[in-house]
Amino acid sequence: DINRPILIREKIDEEFFYADGKKIKHRGFLLHFYSYTGKALAQGGLVQEIPLQKEKAEIKPNKDFEVAKTKRGTMLRLKNLQFEPDRAVLLKGEEAKLDEIAKILKKSESEFFFVEGHTADVGKPEDEKNLSQERAKTVIEKLVKMGIPAEKFIYQGAGGTKPIAPNGTEEGRAQNRRVEITIID
Repeated sequence: DINRPILIREKIDEEFFYADGKKIKHRGFLLHFYSYTGKALAQGGLVQEIPLQKEKAEIKPNKDFEVAKTKRGTMLRLKNLQFEPDRAVLLKGEEAKLDEIAKILKKSESEFFFVEGHTADVGKPEDEKNLSQERAKTVIEKLVKMGIPAEKFIYQGAGGTKPIAPNGTEEGRAQNRRVEITIID
């Protein structure tokens, strides 16, 4: 058997322009860690790798989260997870929305979970980025208390740079305030 880590380094150079003339630049790189498990077969002196395929249980969306396949893996987009305004503190009773997520993550054989916080685009971009990062961290802290190892989590805050709805309405802003958890395949 072969078991080896795979590291992918992705260079980024992004610039976001806002209607009020502000702009944000992101330069640097992202590191993606994966593990590869395969079987090696000796054939005429050559080693041929055959990837192991496992049946993955399908994750069903519910009232608290949507499910989508992405390049990184299976993303769980938490819907309507409510925090205190401008703070990274969950409102009372919101932790219960993480129970089903914790069950899914506990069953997962993935080595990493990528948690990304998002805000609506209504304040200073740097403040939004910090708040979204702190909210992602809060969600991780709750999931760790539910029994998921802390070392499995990678997180970042995207602020208001990746909207999924227009910021012109309260409904749109509410959709943009979200936390996404990707089970890295």
